[in-house]
Amino acid sequence: MSLCVGSDEVELQLSPESGGSVLSLRRRNGPELLARRNWENPVPSAQLLGGYGSTWADLHADYDLAWREQLPNSGAECHVDGVRHPFHGDVWAAPWEVRSTSASQVELTCDRLRLPLVVHRTVAVTGTQVEVTETVRNTVGETQRFCWGHHPVFPAGPSTRLELAGGIVHAEDSSELRAAGLADAVTFPWPRYTSEDGSTVDVSRIPDGPVERLLVVSDLQEPRVVIHGLPDDTSVELTWNGDVWPHLWVWVQVAGSGFPWYGRAAVMGVEPQSSPTTGGLAAGIDDGTALVLAPHAELKSHLTLRIF
Repeated sequence: MSLCVGSDEVELQLSPESGGSVLSLRRRNGPELLARRNWENPVPSAQLLGGYGSTWADLHADYDLAWREQLPNSGAECHVDGVRHPFHGDVWAAPWEVRSTSASQVELTCDRLRLPLVVHRTVAVTGTQVEVTETVRNTVGETQRFCWGHHPVFPAGPSTRLELAGGIVHAEDSSELRAAGLADAVTFPWPRYTSEDGSTVDVSRIPDGPVERLLVVSDLQEPRVVIHGLPDDTSVELTWNGDVWPHLWVWVQVAGSGFPWYGRAAVMGVEPQSSPTTGGLAAGIDDGTALVLAPHAELKSHLTLRIF
């Protein structure tokens, strides 16, 4: 079952049963603005005995793109206190309970986590704007540590451009840098890396051809990004609470080879995140960037998406 909410200008479709994910975002009678999976295989992990062998592979076999959320893990599968946390965390695919709904707003709650946390989310659409407000509550008398992020994914191509006020880029993975004979894990100011021979890579744009990137942008001048060049020459602005999500991960997958893409994807994830490490909750705890929630405490945050 999916839910539709909207305004006179924008309509949004959510799936409470599957991560409370936003499946569709568009202007009324306009083209889809989120990236969606348009291929049938690989088959869902539940159809295979034992799945695909890892939570990373299972997630990507099932992945329908769109807009999902990561909590209490974001990034790599890891173990913390003897508990395995799957790639991108429980909330990604957990069922959410619908608490209330109207034509323009829905309230949902998720408590299907392997940590004693409850997430409450309100999604409200006004004009061309989508407001997401959330509260994470620690339900027990012990401190909890977690990572948290949002993972909206948009179509990507040569007309796509990211606008950021500034920040420091750490290239976790970049096919362009490898092709230029440069190592991954280089650091440079947004948006251009310049090599010693004077050649540059502009990571605010998508080249015409296969490209795979995973960038972490920290020291953001402001918690805001604009994605230009979406269908119908539409732009989308994201702003968020920089105290909770001080980093931005930028994931680009255009015509990459191998499982599960096989050259079929042309997408870009633009992800406000609590931690700069993509190594998951264990790495966030090790480097001190995991969020910490005191006994019975709450953490509130918000994200706004505007279409223009």
